[in-house]
Amino acid sequence: MLKRKPAGDRKADIIEAVLRLADRIGPDRLTTNDVAREVG
Repeated sequence: MLKRKPAGDRKADIIEAVLRLADRIGPDRLTTNDVAREVG
């Protein structure tokens, strides 16, 4: 059984993924699906 990360850690992961993806594909093309796929 997997344990969930604390909310603060999860939030940091999401923010890092958004910044990484925005740099890679551009902020105007970034979708929530892209972020979800990246974060897992």
